[in-house]
Amino acid sequence: RNAGTPCPHFWESMFGSGEAVLALRDNYRKDLRAVKAATDFKYVRFHAIFHDAVGLYDEDKQGKAVYNFSYVDQIYDGLLAAGVKPFVELSFMPKKLAKDPKQLFGFWYTPVISPPKDYAKWNAMLDAFVRHLIERYGIDEVASWYFEVWNEPNIGFWGGTPYQPTYYELYDNSARTLKKISERLRVGGPATAQAGWVGDFI
Repeated sequence: RNAGTPCPHFWESMFGSGEAVLALRDNYRKDLRAVKAATDFKYVRFHAIFHDAVGLYDEDKQGKAVYNFSYVDQIYDGLLAAGVKPFVELSFMPKKLAKDPKQLFGFWYTPVISPPKDYAKWNAMLDAFVRHLIERYGIDEVASWYFEVWNEPNIGFWGGTPYQPTYYELYDNSARTLKKISERLRVGGPATAQAGWVGDFI
């Protein structure tokens, strides 16, 4: 009789968890610590680290980018203090960076699903974001995280037209930006639902 082969339960290493700004709440952090104690999970993934409620991206009157990492730092500090690493979903679009800021998904917090109005500005934001993470937490720590580009672009979370090639444009810009910072950064994908587009992506 065949003894079989090991089946590592890799899916038990991560939880999904709403939107990024929720991680600022005290009750969220209490729940995080309780689940960590019960399961010893390693990563948490949530949407919308670039949502305007987190406050990372703004532009001045001349259209120049202004970055504010205050809430980003508090969010990731809270995770790490609980012994949990971020699984970083690079989403959604800040309104002032969106090609169409009225292109929203139907969640109650109305994430903007539009492509960027300017990929140079999108890339510059990602570059500033990741370099800040490395400066704050160190490359060894950040290289142990996972990064993915967007969320389920094949089922309505992406506003590019047509879906697939415009998502690949977003992916190429994003992944190349991160890999230029460090080859050690782990960028997976595509971040599709039900493993959609994987064959074409490969």
